[in-house]
Parts: sequence; structure tokens; C-alpha cells
Amino acid sequence: MLELMAALLSALLNAELVAAEATRRAERAEADATRDGLTGLYNRRGWDLLMQREELRCQRYGHPACVVSIDLDGLKLTNDRHGHAAGDVLLVRAGEALRQATRASDVAARLGGDEFALLSVECDIDDARNMAARLRTSLADFGVQASLGVATRGPEMTLYQAFELADADMYQAKRHGKLLGA
Repeated sequence: MLELMAALLSALLNAELVAAEATRRAERAEADATRDGLTGLYNRRGWDLLMQREELRCQRYGHPACVVSIDLDGLKLTNDRHGHAAGDVLLVRAGEALRQATRASDVAARLGGDEFALLSVECDIDDARNMAARLRTSLADFGVQASLGVATRGPEMTLYQAFELADADMYQAKRHGKLLGA
């Protein structure tokens, strides 16, 4: 009887270990699917999922949010002159600069290539301007040149529309070499 109980307990513990390992693998797969391997920030898929969830929250509770569109200046030139390893270093520095400048509730993403974005919840127009200033300072501290566009989501527009506006402002800033928006 004791051997039977020991075998049963062993089987239960083994099943628990297998289930825990499967859970860890599933969590890791989800993280891999939503994270950029180079910077550790959210990737495009993670960003899209986050934007969907946050838009629903904003609609439900009426809270403001701001989005920042960021495009690195000179990544192609760095890649062409110094190789892709140097470009990767620049991308990693940009990711670290974004992490340093953001609050715990903010989410930064690398959308692809030299394009980054930031979503800041509970962020009004003044907070958005302050966020943009912190981002520019942090990027400069890390030796990263970038163009930024900022927009806030309010009752008159969706988060997606705000992001389109921030993106348009970023391209205008890129043309003029300064921060616009907010």
C-alpha cells in the first residue's frame, strides 16, 4: 500500500512538473511573439495588441493617453558606413534610452527597422509635452538622434487616430529637424 501511495504521489508530482514546464514554455512563446529580440521592447505584434486593449480601456473609462512616434535619424547611414553590428548597437541604445525615460506604466515598442513608438496611459497634453522632452533628453544622452511626433487621445479621436497624427508629426519633424505635436 505504501509503494502504491508513493507511486501515485510521484505520478502527481511529475504531472505537476510537466504542467508547470508547459506553462513556462507558453509564457515564453507569448513573450517571444510580442517582444523584439534585439531591444527587448514590444514588437509590432505586441504593440498592436496593446493598442487594442488600451483603446478599449480609454473608451470604457474616458481616460486620456498619449502616443509618441519615433524614427531614428541616420540608422541606414550607420549600417552603410560601419556595418549592421553598429546599427544594432544604435538600436539597443535607443531601446535603453526609451526605457530610461518612461514611467513603469508606459510601453515602448520597436515597430520595425528604425521605427519606435511609445504609449503613455493617463497622459494629458502637458504630460505628453513633458514625456517628449524626457525622451529627447534620454535619446541624446545615449547618443541617439531621432525625430519625434506626439499626439494625445481624447474624446474626439481614437488612439489609432492619435498615433496616425503622431506619425505625421514625426515625419514633419524629420523634415524640419525638430519636435512637433503634442
